[in-house]
Amino acid sequence: MLKSKILKFAFLSLAAMLLLTGCGKTGDGKNETSGEQIVILSGLWSKPTEGEFVVSQILNPLAEKLGISISFQTMDDLTALQRLEVQTASGNICSNIEIASSGSMTDWINSGYLVDLTEKVAGWKDLKFIPAFSKGIEIDGKQYFLPIAGNVYLLIANKKALKYLPKGAKIDELTWDQFADWALNIKKGTGFGRTVVCGVPLKSFIYQFGTCALSYGAEFPEINSEGAKKAWTIFEKLSQADAFIPNIREIADCSLPMIRGEAWLSILNNTKVGEVFETNETKFVVAKMPKGPKGRGIIVGFSGMALIKNSQNQKTALGIIKYLTKPDIQVQLARGTGGFVPAVEAALKFLDVNDPQDIVIRKAIHELKGNVVASGVPGSKYKDWGAVKMVFDNIFERVLLRKEKLTDKMLDEAAEKIKELRK
Repeated sequence: MLKSKILKFAFLSLAAMLLLTGCGKTGDGKNETSGEQIVILSGLWSKPTEGEFVVSQILNPLAEKLGISISFQTMDDLTALQRLEVQTASGNICSNIEIASSGSMTDWINSGYLVDLTEKVAGWKDLKFIPAFSKGIEIDGKQYFLPIAGNVYLLIANKKALKYLPKGAKIDELTWDQFADWALNIKKGTGFGRTVVCGVPLKSFIYQFGTCALSYGAEFPEINSEGAKKAWTIFEKLSQADAFIPNIREIADCSLPMIRGEAWLSILNNTKVGEVFETNETKFVVAKMPKGPKGRGIIVGFSGMALIKNSQNQKTALGIIKYLTKPDIQVQLARGTGGFVPAVEAALKFLDVNDPQDIVIRKAIHELKGNVVASGVPGSKYKDWGAVKMVFDNIFERVLLRKEKLTDKMLDEAAEKIKELRK
């Protein structure tokens, strides 16, 4: 018994030490012995190239101008929250700003670790956010997060696919049925399936499917409603005709087969659309999402900035948050990190009408207006969002890969599993 208690204490001590690691360090990992230091914890811009841009082109110049040090540390939202719990318990809060995804904002707000920003930002100029980036940023009329960047889904096609469009169809006015017919026409005309969605579990299929289901009146993430059933029949139709690329079960990132020319048609996160389009803008066409009887289904992912309560240098940290909401900085961040959608409406005027990346960003912003929008990923409503994704992935495996017949029983059983995952 004594031995187990000692081991438990040692484990908790080690965990605390690891979670506290990073206090008192700059963005390049060097010890800082003087001046104000701001620590930003971020689940956004986690790719090395993204983080490097944010640090070298945005934060370091700002730190030099202010005469302070800024440490930008990427980690998932749960790890960041656990770190703050340890710091709070130890009385050594050395994190200042949290950049969290919409799916975890409720958990962060309920933790009690964030500052109410409502009055602090009331007089800020140009602080008008795109409405789709507003869900979950406040509770009981108190605002805790300021949106910083987001993404939506767009349709992208290789121009070689255009001659296979269904008769009378317009690419910016496609219905989902026409999208399916287009994919089948490409297969028939070329002899190969050239449409791609994510076939690797725990990736983006739930969102690709969800955009279709929303168009038919489903909520997100419903799996067995009438709208969801209609969406399943669209994807089942593609599978039965072998309209997907042959190696679809190996695809974790749909942009890669599009760039290589293996795939000609997909619906992608706009940052991925930007990656494809930038390789050769003359080769691809970017369009609005297909629509159903309820309109175009749009699933919005976004992240927001929050000020951590009881941290030092809060005035400086708040000033950094304000700086990151400036319209020109928003566009600079969007361009340098793969084409995220700026959260501030005034940023639109800084976009270049001829720049390939800005063209995609403009189209993404347009999709956020007047469509059937599911704002934010509802991860905080479930015990395990990954487990929810796996329920959809399992139907994908059975119906789209193994080509089992889609049945109401199959979908009802899946819906029960999702229901059990609700908090």
